[in-house]
Amino acid sequence: MTFRPATHADAEAIAEVIRAYDRAHGGEIETDADEVRDDWTAPGFELERDTLVAEDGGRLVGYAWTTRRRADGEVGLDVYVHPEARDPEVGDELFRRSEERASELNARLLVTGLLGDDTRGVDLLRRRGWAYARSLYRMAIDLDAPPPAPAWPEGVEPRPFRAGEEAVFHAAISEAFADDPTYEAGPLEAWAGERLGRAAFDPALWMLAVTGGRPVGAVLGFAPGAGGYVDLLGVVPAWRRRGLGRALLLASFAAFHARGRTHVSLHVDSDNTTGAPSLYAAAGMRETHRIDRWEKPAG
Repeated sequence: MTFRPATHADAEAIAEVIRAYDRAHGGEIETDADEVRDDWTAPGFELERDTLVAEDGGRLVGYAWTTRRRADGEVGLDVYVHPEARDPEVGDELFRRSEERASELNARLLVTGLLGDDTRGVDLLRRRGWAYARSLYRMAIDLDAPPPAPAWPEGVEPRPFRAGEEAVFHAAISEAFADDPTYEAGPLEAWAGERLGRAAFDPALWMLAVTGGRPVGAVLGFAPGAGGYVDLLGVVPAWRRRGLGRALLLASFAAFHARGRTHVSLHVDSDNTTGAPSLYAAAGMRETHRIDRWEKPAG
């Protein structure tokens, strides 16, 4: 078994490892090479220092990258092992080296995710001193027909992203998620650079809800692979429970459908207190799988 940093030429092989992991543990099989490369465009990301691949006889069987750096010292580790990997220690080694990289980044808290039925991964993390924190639920919908037209609250007008409006969307999302401790917008330049630089970025999939010239909600969609992904959907507190969240969601579905993206998904936190899971279910979305968040104090 050999370990080395990833290169751009590895993107498709890495995507296949991720798909194989998802296939083995009930996830959605949708990652492609463009999505892998998109991950590498995050501000401050260093391909040679923040990634690691494992090869067995020239075949790529494992992948890890250090990501999701927050100002409060939270650093994320994403680790994938092909279910056919012969060496049972490959995952442990990928985590060990990734934890070392996180220490170099002055991490305070390490976080990672496992699909809900990955019992082997659970055993590995427990041995390494990790603890379960909470879950994310992946929800999805298949748009076999155009979705219902959104009913916008009186006085609210929707409009798509316009060039140069990164700051407007950043401010709207920041206000909408101000009471969510799991979300950190961060500086505008980094926030916008991470999103607008993706191959999956399409301005028609970003929408702002405005009333009296003031943004009161926004939805940010991306088109990775052959599907659609709702990355962020937020409504400012004063406008919640007026139907605006549902209108933004249906408008997002319509934008995806118009582009031929008929399978749309998103993630929602198990600690969500805004009623988002019920909103998504009422719009026809179903839970496809669970992703468990695990944490470990750095040190």
